[in-house]
Amino acid sequence: MIPRDYITEWRVEAPWVQDSQVEQDLVISRALVEIFSHPLLSKSLAFRGGTALYKLHIRP
Repeated sequence: MIPRDYITEWRVEAPWVQDSQVEQDLVISRALVEIFSHPLLSKSLAFRGGTALYKLHIRP
């Protein structure tokens, strides 16, 4: 579980109403940052759907 202070702070970046949605958005965002900061993972992983595309290119 992510501390409530982090969720409250992330709410500025996330367009969601419920804390659980904001928390999920924060987890996904941090995972993407870590994956794409890693030299091997950034070249060998591919995401399906639009979440990564939206977060990395449409609304960075």
